[in-house]
Amino acid sequence: MVKQAIKETYFALNGLIGVAGFEQDVVRFCRDWLAPLADELTVTTTGNLIATFHGRRPGYRMMLAAHVDEVGYIVKHIRPDGFLLFERLGNPVAKTMPSRRLLLQGKHGVVPGVIGLTPGHVETAEEAGRVNASKDSYIDVGAADAADAAAMGIEVGTVAVPDSPAIEMYHKDLIMGRAADDRINCAVLLELAKELKEMDFAGTVDLVLSVQEEIGVIGAKQVTAALRPDYCVVLDTFPAGGTPDVPVTRLPVRMGGGPVISLVDTLVGPMTCGYVTNKKLVELARDVSQKEGISLQFITMCEDHYGTDAIGITNEGSHCPCVSLGMPRRYSHAPNEMFSVADAADIYRLVKGMVEKNGELNLSFLG
Repeated sequence: MVKQAIKETYFALNGLIGVAGFEQDVVRFCRDWLAPLADELTVTTTGNLIATFHGRRPGYRMMLAAHVDEVGYIVKHIRPDGFLLFERLGNPVAKTMPSRRLLLQGKHGVVPGVIGLTPGHVETAEEAGRVNASKDSYIDVGAADAADAAAMGIEVGTVAVPDSPAIEMYHKDLIMGRAADDRINCAVLLELAKELKEMDFAGTVDLVLSVQEEIGVIGAKQVTAALRPDYCVVLDTFPAGGTPDVPVTRLPVRMGGGPVISLVDTLVGPMTCGYVTNKKLVELARDVSQKEGISLQFITMCEDHYGTDAIGITNEGSHCPCVSLGMPRRYSHAPNEMFSVADAADIYRLVKGMVEKNGELNLSFLG
């Protein structure tokens, strides 16, 4: 059953550390999985994994993309007393940091640690009501001094992730753990690769597992420039509403409600950028969803801050139209994200159906 297979593959991926820029363990796992399945397999020098599957008749070059990296932390200084100063890498939620158990990717293996916290017995009222920024926080690995920390294999540039292993909730379709963004969709594509090896489809499918999405949608942009696909379907996660603090009137997306298509995405910052989802690809997703009985959720994010690799792909300059399929999940970029594996299975069925229609698609802007 595909739902169970996706769940098991996500659990395997959840156990790997792959902070943006340090995705080697995840890419290695995916490479070994895809090697016996793909017609061609490449890992670029920057870490992007490209598995190419050739169809049996002419058609478009279709790119399916999910990112392997996750948000986390990086050591910026080791104090003489062995405590580690750090920065957030990829924007994990700051208010979840105090007393958070961590796994540090040391040179000799994984090192456990914790983000320090002022003891409740001595903290002031001001301290009790304040959320420390990363610059005011530290990591404790139990080192006696800086030399002891170095002996553990820790140095400036060592990365860390929350120690939040994936677990099943009481309702077994619901999963909680770190890095659902975007390992769950990596699991979807890995399982889909088994089908692609045997499927009768038109054109070429490039299954791409990209790096460094969380720090600037970098990897997918690089791959798009190299491959020049005719179009791309991006698989990512999407923040879900329906909780006491985020009602559906504020964010009308529901976990368990099916794949999400954001019709407009916007990344707000020093250089605001975004993209409008390609109409032809939205129609393709609608057609497949109706045929397969899949519920879709639609939303726009013009004035909020949300983006995926689709922004990097469409702004790269190769005129590649995109649609992003989001898996709704609660508590985005927090140590414990929650999602329904039923939504992941629906994304799997939706993408498979889109591949099957690759030979019927007309991408003409005016046609």
